Amino acid sequence: MSKNFLKLIFTATLLGLAAYFLALSLDINARHVPYLQEIMYATIAVGLYINIVSIDTKIFKINLDSIFKVILLGVPLKIILPGFLLSYLSPGVAPIAYLCATVIAQIDPIAAAHFLNYSNISKKSETILRAWSSFDDPITVLFAFYIFRPIILSVDFNFNEYLFRIGHDIIICFVVYFIYIIYKAIYNKYIESGKVKRDQLVGNPDPKLIATPLTAFLRNAPRKRFDRGLKPKYSKGNRAAQLTSNLQQSSPSSSACETRKEKIKSPILLDTIAIVGIIIYSILSASFILPAAIGLFIRPFKGEKLTKINSAIFYFSVVILGLLSANLSLDWNSGLILAFSTFFLAQVLVTLLFIKDSTESKTRVMFGHQNGMTAMLLTVAIEVSGSEKTAQLLSVTLPAIICIAIFYFASNYILDILMPSSTT
Repeated sequence: MSKNFLKLIFTATLLGLAAYFLALSLDINARHVPYLQEIMYATIAVGLYINIVSIDTKIFKINLDSIFKVILLGVPLKIILPGFLLSYLSPGVAPIAYLCATVIAQIDPIAAAHFLNYSNISKKSETILRAWSSFDDPITVLFAFYIFRPIILSVDFNFNEYLFRIGHDIIICFVVYFIYIIYKAIYNKYIESGKVKRDQLVGNPDPKLIATPLTAFLRNAPRKRFDRGLKPKYSKGNRAAQLTSNLQQSSPSSSACETRKEKIKSPILLDTIAIVGIIIYSILSASFILPAAIGLFIRPFKGEKLTKINSAIFYFSVVILGLLSANLSLDWNSGLILAFSTFFLAQVLVTLLFIKDSTESKTRVMFGHQNGMTAMLLTVAIEVSGSEKTAQLLSVTLPAIICIAIFYFASNYILDILMPSSTT
């Protein structure tokens, strides 16, 4: 564990410093890189999906109460407490203190997923942290764009606009879910025909997640047995013909077996196409609820097989962080205050209030906060859509992100030494 963590620290630090000095030497402004925002949207959407698809859905449903409390009550607490301390201890940035705290309150799902790959933590706390990091975006967007930014700019804000957008995203999630149910019902009907055996399917989601009266009816419907696409001519009482048909279907050299293999691949292909389409929609609409939500029911691959993709996205975010650090006057004092109050106070308090688990698992969650691309993306979005009054935002949030990364690596390295045993 410690060896892997040291390797992670070394690689991330090396990449960040290399990007920083490259930007300084070549005078690169990362914010002017073509299509950077679209690339960040894409990586966040992919990271959100991978984070959620790694969740055990049974544990997710059992702990819905804790997940809702953490997201609806814990996230606002993580904004208000650090914002108050930053405005009190650093008066120079008091006008944007709560806006800075809102950006840092986001737990980056990509960093969280990477952290969970190397951490001893119970399935319960892992599920809560994954859901927390994936679904805290709507709350932070609410506080950033519809409360604190309008206050800073002294303009009125339309709360109905935010509710409409969130409602629209939720409706889209339900529409996609019901379309997927219908698709699975049709495919289940084909399975029940006998051409494809259900236990031979690879990568299909838990049938309980798509259980509906329609699918239940289809599963209980009379089964028709086929032999190479032809209906055998025998009555219900003709057991010999039925046995012959079954033996022919089970033959590995038969063309029916080849058809079965082709049909096994088709749902994985269609699911993958659906995921790609949804990610493209998220990039175009800048909406990230949907790619997180579909991870609960569209699961053609196991989360463990996608960890390399998440690792690549994690290191990419480190490079972007290094590029953004160059050619910028950073307010390290304010950033340190914000990082300390978020990492060691707010995150710890939310964990103690809303998560019930073993001491080791709760401790891991307490120090599992790390920022990344979501925080950087929100910062850039606010600055682009704001004015000179928010121009100082990145100067505070960027050093806070760097400090939180240092706190994260240091605290978890110490925890690996003090708590080396696995948690179940």
